[in-house]
Amino acid sequence: MIKDKRMILIGLIFLSLVVEVESKPRNIHVTLAKDPRNTVVVTWQTDSSVKTGIVEYGLTSSYGSSVRSTTHTYQDDKNKIHTIHDARLTGLISGQRYHYRCGNSSDGWSGDRTFITTPEEGATFTFCVVGDTRAGSGNRQYERWGKIAEKISNHDIAFFIVNGDLVNKANTQEEWDLWFEKGEPLFSKFPIMPIVGEHDKSSEGRGSICYQSQFLLPDNGEWYSFDYGDAHFIGLNPFMEQDYATKEREWLDKDLNGTKKRWKFVYTHGLFFNICKNKVPNTYLRIHWGTLFDKHKVDIVFNSHAHAYGRSYPIECDENDRKNFFIKESYDEGRCYIITGGGGAETYPILPPDELRENGIEKALEIHHFVLVTVSSNSLHMEAKDINGNTIDSLDMFKGSLIPDSAKVIYGVSNYPNPFIANREVTKICYGLKEASDVVIKIYDLIGKLVWAYEAKAGEEGGRKGLNRVSWNGKNEEGNWVSAGGYICKIEAREEKVIRKILVK
Repeated sequence: MIKDKRMILIGLIFLSLVVEVESKPRNIHVTLAKDPRNTVVVTWQTDSSVKTGIVEYGLTSSYGSSVRSTTHTYQDDKNKIHTIHDARLTGLISGQRYHYRCGNSSDGWSGDRTFITTPEEGATFTFCVVGDTRAGSGNRQYERWGKIAEKISNHDIAFFIVNGDLVNKANTQEEWDLWFEKGEPLFSKFPIMPIVGEHDKSSEGRGSICYQSQFLLPDNGEWYSFDYGDAHFIGLNPFMEQDYATKEREWLDKDLNGTKKRWKFVYTHGLFFNICKNKVPNTYLRIHWGTLFDKHKVDIVFNSHAHAYGRSYPIECDENDRKNFFIKESYDEGRCYIITGGGGAETYPILPPDELRENGIEKALEIHHFVLVTVSSNSLHMEAKDINGNTIDSLDMFKGSLIPDSAKVIYGVSNYPNPFIANREVTKICYGLKEASDVVIKIYDLIGKLVWAYEAKAGEEGGRKGLNRVSWNGKNEEGNWVSAGGYICKIEAREEKVIRKILVK
């Protein structure tokens, strides 16, 4: 009898622990609103017994503000009902790090989490793009996606884009739960902006019920746009049926025509130019969308679907022949298409070099990877990194039309990241030269003491005509890490001097 009572007691304790785990928030993430300077959305899942959701938020972990969520349910492919809470946080201050937690006092709260609101125009920021994170050979439990997510989380990004095929089975919630679990290092710190992939969609081409229910995105959610700093971002669904595909194209043309942002980025799972042996590009997209990208001078188009990394030559699509295209002399004249399909699914062998060239591809690698893009008012720097964090490709762009008439030699000075952590990161000092010149860069502390110096001869890296990048790791001339604070960077070329403030944290 006593033994039976003990077993019942143990069972009740176990049941209460299970209920507590199920009732607490899980799969927590932040998405950006149409104008994320002052609004974001927090979404999480609980079991069906939780009827009330609250987000407490503020500039410190003491919070100070709160908002109630809306709640809805959906059914997965195993007929299980899931409960989702969405809370829209409004009235935020741009360029600030916010703390938040979600849940309620009866059923339990999440831990403290953070996100950063959009900075004002002109501020430098970095975003990440990764695609095809879904399960597959060697990634059944999303192990590779988890490793990549951890690597990305070590970078000071503003948000990350998942470019379709997030999971393998669109309406199997167990896969989504694993995907969220492995990506937790990212979700706990940064907003996500996904777009639907072939494995995430329904039979009609729209996002599956699990996809639509778990991500509250701008516009209609199938295709959408948002602004961040000096950049305009567009996510597109390449799987829509004819009537909706026509509406999507009309919307795209109008949306691109309406933006005044300096930089334009598009991301879609659809593959414009192939890099892999077992994939075929959707050449219809070149006329359907590519001609609009050319018309409105989109800077970078991110594709996925091919499980490898690739970067195109500067390309202009042929509006009269979907199978034809033109390779241009620079990315000012043609678009840059980056294929990023290495987020976890098994990789595919790439085409031979001659076939890559025929497909408009300058570089391709069969490798798991992610892409980082740092945007400032005048320049852009892209780095593709492998699963271990090593750089496998890079690209710089500069808005040449922004060269001021008053500039003698030096123009477009910026650095990123700014601020940066001296013992963990390097900051890249970027500037343009109207002509190749000898260059001297000196960094001083705020009392005028020389901290670090760099010299470049005309024509060398740092002294070339056009865009130059010079890295400073935060060490002084004696090889010691500098203290946190402000530093003055002076760039000299042909008797012209330009000053910029660099921040170390």
